[in-house]
Amino acid sequence: MKTKLSKFILGSAIFIMPVLLFFISIYVAFAIFPMYFFDGEYAMYKQQKDYIYNNTDYNKVIILGDSKAKAAYSPLLLSDETYNLSLGGTSFVEGYYSLKEYLDHNKAPETVFISFTSIHFMDFDRFWTRSVYFHRLSDADIKEIYNTALLYGESDEIAENYNELRLQYKYYSVEKYGKPFLNALDGNRYEMNSETYRDLNDSKGQVNFGDKEYCDALGPEREYSDFEPLDIMDHYLRITIDMCIENDIDVIVDTLPMNEATYNFCEESYLQGYSDYMNKLQSDYPQIIVNTDLCYYGNEYFGDATHFNSKGTEKYSEYIKNKYSYVFE
Repeated sequence: MKTKLSKFILGSAIFIMPVLLFFISIYVAFAIFPMYFFDGEYAMYKQQKDYIYNNTDYNKVIILGDSKAKAAYSPLLLSDETYNLSLGGTSFVEGYYSLKEYLDHNKAPETVFISFTSIHFMDFDRFWTRSVYFHRLSDADIKEIYNTALLYGESDEIAENYNELRLQYKYYSVEKYGKPFLNALDGNRYEMNSETYRDLNDSKGQVNFGDKEYCDALGPEREYSDFEPLDIMDHYLRITIDMCIENDIDVIVDTLPMNEATYNFCEESYLQGYSDYMNKLQSDYPQIIVNTDLCYYGNEYFGDATHFNSKGTEKYSEYIKNKYSYVFE
């Protein structure tokens, strides 16, 4: 009987130990050596967080936005006292927490540009697969976001299985990190992430995503017939504006151009709905500046369907610098 039991325990251990070792390896890899295992966009999230907590320079102007804004606003072309805190895959929700952290650790800027793609009013895009996946948001922040969604009856927009998902990401579960772990074993992500990190330091937070010299591919805006913002997005945009006002920061809400191909496919009801929303925002906050209409640039200024190429970045940054010259003096 003892022999059989011993064999069973040994057999179970032989089976369980490799599985347990795999679980532990995933946790250690992403929790302790993230630059070696996360994909390239992780370096952007880490660099932004490190800058917020360790910056020693004063920034007169802060850019807050998504990947489109991260590509469009070049501090090197705008002014020495401008920094781009935008992050790909984020919305007004993450933007609020980034700015809150910045103000907790840095002197308040004079002006904040809030610049998110219009579709980010209507969904959470990559909330789980970027902000939560990279552990950029604290547990307290994630809980607050979910409770706010509950308050507006929009918790399903975050996830129906919120508690399960949160635990999976919090503890680096095999379901969420197993495949990326195996993929990372096949290359040198540390070098790639380190290069991205250095480039962002040099550019003061700006990076181009698409590399085409001309792109007439259609962006996601053409998929919507109406502009119907989520209440939670409106909430976080407004509390971001309120936070700026409380800190005597001027606010410019600026939505970036689409490429011409996408704009021409947009429904008139979508364009008008956006304009109506922004005009209402301007009416509610007469002390800020709101860009109330969607517009476009030629396809030659886009490196992909959504993001400016370097020529587009230069054109838009020069446009912003001239339009708001008093901001960058």
